[in-house]
Amino acid sequence: MTQENSMKATHDRLKDLADFESKIKTYCTHNKGFTWSLIDAPLKDIHGRSINCLQNEQCSLHLHMYSNNEHLFAPPYSQESAVGLVMAVGNHGQYLDGRKGAPVNTYLSRDGGYKWSQIAEIPLIYEFGDHGAILVAAPNTQSTTQIRYSWNEGKTWTKLKVSNDPIYIDNIIIEPKSTSQQFIIYGSYDNSSESSKHGESGEGSRQRGDDIMITLDFSGLHEPKCTGVDNPGTEKSDFELWSPHDDDRHNGHPNKCYLGQQVTYVRRKQDSECFNGEDFERQVMRVPCLCTERDYECDVNFIQDADGKCAPIKEKIQDSQIMHVDAEDCAETGFHFTTTGYRKIPGNKCYGGLKLEPVKKACSHFVWLTTLLNFKSIVTVGIVVAILYYGWPIIEALILVLPIPDPKDLLDKIKALIAPVTGILNMFLTTQPRGQPPAHSNYQSGLSNAPASFIEEDDDSDDDVGKPSLGNTKNIDYDSDDKGDEEMVGVGSSSGANELIDLGGGGSSAASNIPKLSAPKK
Repeated sequence: MTQENSMKATHDRLKDLADFESKIKTYCTHNKGFTWSLIDAPLKDIHGRSINCLQNEQCSLHLHMYSNNEHLFAPPYSQESAVGLVMAVGNHGQYLDGRKGAPVNTYLSRDGGYKWSQIAEIPLIYEFGDHGAILVAAPNTQSTTQIRYSWNEGKTWTKLKVSNDPIYIDNIIIEPKSTSQQFIIYGSYDNSSESSKHGESGEGSRQRGDDIMITLDFSGLHEPKCTGVDNPGTEKSDFELWSPHDDDRHNGHPNKCYLGQQVTYVRRKQDSECFNGEDFERQVMRVPCLCTERDYECDVNFIQDADGKCAPIKEKIQDSQIMHVDAEDCAETGFHFTTTGYRKIPGNKCYGGLKLEPVKKACSHFVWLTTLLNFKSIVTVGIVVAILYYGWPIIEALILVLPIPDPKDLLDKIKALIAPVTGILNMFLTTQPRGQPPAHSNYQSGLSNAPASFIEEDDDSDDDVGKPSLGNTKNIDYDSDDKGDEEMVGVGSSSGANELIDLGGGGSSAASNIPKLSAPKK
């Protein structure tokens, strides 16, 4: 390639790159990338004038991102604690205008990026505070002596002088969760020869001087704390119920669910100028939805066709291979997945309904048996059994000291469960000398063959003590022995001189009924 051809090729690549950068558009997704759409531009500008930018006329809202931000504009920003709020810098038109000196505005959304309003005709840097109740912003491409803040989520703004000399504000920061009322502003002084006397100057020469840091504490305004969090949506409450499912972004679809659920948040009303407080805990109601086609995205090697269906990519997979068996998966796990071209969107919470997920199938009829008998399974079972056998004293001690209603009962149940395992282990681990009986005899052997008179349903346990006999004998009286043995308690007599049980009518006549023992016969 000659030098002339090389220069021409470089020129063509630069031209193509310039053409590409001049035709950038911004799209938004509400289902983690399955579907994308252009963003509607605001109906009116900051002065209340109609913008007249409609999508059917090839006009929409475009935002500056990290990837195309050579001017160092603030990227789109949101916080989990500030539900629904999003701020961004950009322009409306057919494409994103990245030319130097092109008009750049700042926009705010209260519904998660679906609808937007213009809040400034210059690029701002911004931050949320007090769970979104306070918005703080400032110019970041020109020097200024002022910041601006809003108590009503961008509906109105108040300017606040923070420096006598113009400064370039590099950033506005707050604690990570944006729940505080304290902000930190840092930047540097503008040492350029020309600066605005009205608080905001042009780009100028941007001669930066000494660094500066400013703290803002909005708690000093002594605004009241918000009330009525338990009855949101009522007239006397400072809170409202908001859900991203209540707007018209569903295009009339009856299923107003996002990622398989309907979510409703409690948040401060836009016009309520009050503090949430750092200890504010937001209430969130979640209702799961039945799965529909909107809860799925195209699987690997599939792409949406003209009808919006997931079809195989011809270069990657053939129609006959959609239900193929993956030999590698079969060799490794014994299973494979069959797909219809769809998979559930990650993080989706839907249940039941339409099932389009890949199905796990066995590669052979014996895969379950081979899975159970593989080396990993055998080793795992061996480890568990060894832990139960050798670590049982420790487990028993822990169970006994745990604050449970009846640890002995639980212990007996666990013993009953592991008894078969420990019995088998004893057979293999306990060795006996040949010709000798086992160390522990089975004393219960043959007990089932004992006469019926030997095994009674009722025993002579302590439960029978104190119960009346079946005959015409008198009630048995006994000492509960709650007192100490050093204190002789009389039972069955008024003397209180003994601790003997009275078996009948008291006195010596009761003892006459007791059979006498005789000596063994020779």
